[in-house]
Amino acid sequence: MELARMICGTIPPRREFISSAQNVSLEALTAFIASDAFQAPPAAGQIRIIVAALVRILAQSTTSLAVLKSKYPTLSRAKIDLNRMSGDNLSPRERRRSFFTQEATAVQSGTPRSSMQVDFTEEQNSVLALKNLKLVCEMNNASLIRTGLDSLMDELASLNSSNSTDDYPAWTVDLVTLVLSWLSIQHRYLTVIASLEDLDLPGLKKDKSISSSKQELMLTIVEGILTTGESLIGLNVIDILNSLIERIAIQINTQRAAAGEVVQKLVNCIIGLAGHTYYSDQISDMCSAITEWSRPLFAALNRVSGKESPAIEGDDDALNVKTGAIWSLRALKGVLEKRAESVSLEEVWSGTEGGLAGRDGDVRMEYVDALVTHLRSEHPGDDEKNVPSSIQFLTMIHVPIFYALRSPDATAPDYWSIWVLLLVLLEKFKVKEVTKALPMIWRLLDIAPQTLTCEARTCIEAIFLGFLAVASELFQIPELKSSASKVCSIE
Repeated sequence: MELARMICGTIPPRREFISSAQNVSLEALTAFIASDAFQAPPAAGQIRIIVAALVRILAQSTTSLAVLKSKYPTLSRAKIDLNRMSGDNLSPRERRRSFFTQEATAVQSGTPRSSMQVDFTEEQNSVLALKNLKLVCEMNNASLIRTGLDSLMDELASLNSSNSTDDYPAWTVDLVTLVLSWLSIQHRYLTVIASLEDLDLPGLKKDKSISSSKQELMLTIVEGILTTGESLIGLNVIDILNSLIERIAIQINTQRAAAGEVVQKLVNCIIGLAGHTYYSDQISDMCSAITEWSRPLFAALNRVSGKESPAIEGDDDALNVKTGAIWSLRALKGVLEKRAESVSLEEVWSGTEGGLAGRDGDVRMEYVDALVTHLRSEHPGDDEKNVPSSIQFLTMIHVPIFYALRSPDATAPDYWSIWVLLLVLLEKFKVKEVTKALPMIWRLLDIAPQTLTCEARTCIEAIFLGFLAVASELFQIPELKSSASKVCSIE
């Protein structure tokens, strides 16, 4: 343990141990890990020291993790047989003795050393460190695994670089992903818990924002874990989702220069979380949690009786609400891209009409983007299986479409986004969409001369004629197409 502490830098090395300290330390650690005492299992403090020492050795190595992994456990050497040591049929005593029963044949020079001691190259030291880290991960003790993961995250956060690459964050993700693959399936979710806890700086309970380089590194690790294909069964998905949503809201309010990059990583974590589905209603629950976050933001962005919402009295508040609404829709879109077929349209979008009918064009664009993603992700014919639900959704969605087109503040991007949405609805629902869309557009054309500008009326008329032209193609009605084309040419 003293040698392990020397590697970690917690105590200064003694003079007689300066030469080949890493070699000796690795031999000692490997012997201990292979011993009955380690399998007992060891105390939490010992695990913490061992993991920290192994991580530091790997970070100091100039060999990439991919190369080290490819050489373990098939690396063979004249002095030591790692294949033999990794055999499952060896007892702990045999594994321990295999390190010290082979005599070194090279002539020793300098400081006198035991003839039984084996010298390793840097690469072989790193392979042994990787092997020992794997042995630690294979323990069947959740408490000690959690202790080891805490030590792993703390050590990664304390280092600034890896000798094998210039991209240290990517190296840490690769190492944690490797550790994740070694852990028993019932322990893998602990990596998420350990890394999320390190997002909070100790002693700064009031400030929950992510601002330090250590926090950003931990967030990168969380993102890497959640976007991997490894199972995280046992993870409380909704609790993690709510925690991520809370952090997004906090980060948006900080208004720091790098807040956008951090929020994007948090949204990526939410999207990655949707890829770990462990019960039938999980995607539905995730969408509900996100829309619960979105609805108050949509409401705050809309005028009530001609007055501003108290939630956005200042310019900064309005900006934060708008930014939050946009990020919530991006998170929802990402979740829907994963498993949209498992949740109905009405279930997700009911009550969110304010995002489409509101006065903010940027929010409307994001809303349409997310909704179109959901519409196109559903399997063909899904609407035929549940006709009442489809009718209710269409009735609901055409109300905010009407108000968005009727708004005197509507711009060209607003008309374009609504036009795209109408086309996708027509493509999916066909006749049912025609029966809902045409009465709405006719009503708009009736009131347009009294309430809208000439440019706005022209845009609505273009949407109407374009809708008729597409419908005539879809239903093969050449007369309708010809009539619509004639009117367009006159206009």
